[in-house]
This record gives sequence, C-alpha cells and structure tokens, in this order.
Amino acid sequence: MSLINNDRDMKKLLDDLSVGEFSAKDLQDIALLLPVWVLASALYAHAGDEGIERAQTPGQKSDVIARVLHAWCLHPDLRLGQLIVNVSDPPDCDPFYLEDGELARRLDKLADSALPPEEKPS
Repeated sequence: MSLINNDRDMKKLLDDLSVGEFSAKDLQDIALLLPVWVLASALYAHAGDEGIERAQTPGQKSDVIARVLHAWCLHPDLRLGQLIVNVSDPPDCDPFYLEDGELARRLDKLADSALPPEEKPS
C-alpha cells in the first residue's frame, strides 16, 4: 500500500510536513521514501513566480529547476534534451538563447497540458 494514492493525499502530506518540526535528517529520510513525482510536485508548489527573465540567485535557479523536474515527471517518456527542445519551440527559438523565465513559463504550459482538467490551475 502506498502512502500517496492521489493528488489530495500528496497535498495533505505536504501540509502536514509544513507545520511539523522535522530535522534535516527526518526530512531526508521522508524524501527517500517518496516517489520522485511527489517531490517534484512539492518543489513546484513552492516555486516562486517572480516574473524573472534570467535566474541569478540560488532561489531563482531552484525555481526554474523545480519546473523542469515537474514537467519531466509529467512527461516521463521524454529525455531531458527532448523536453528542453520541445519547449524551445524550434525553429523559432534556439534553446541557447531562451531566457530562464521564458523557459519556466513554457515548462509550466507543458506541465499543465498533461494534467487532468480538474487539476489544472484556473
């Protein structure tokens, strides 16, 4: 039996974790037991939406990476390079020139397309 059976279970677990007082070791042990998609969803849920163009701070970089992981978990058949190229929308945009904020927005759009209608952001 899995601890996480659906999105509601995941949200409840994340809420419980956010109010608890866990040591770094406790959180690491918990993270090792969770499926990758749960961790990706947790990171994504806490990612900021500052309207950045170029990620310069560690927090901004972490937010972009959270979006990559979230989109990748929702599209597990894609390799990382395929994911990046797909959201780059060639031939219009070479991934080399794609700003971090635009990459994050495109990854969000790709991730939203994989969600069932009831889980899509309004």
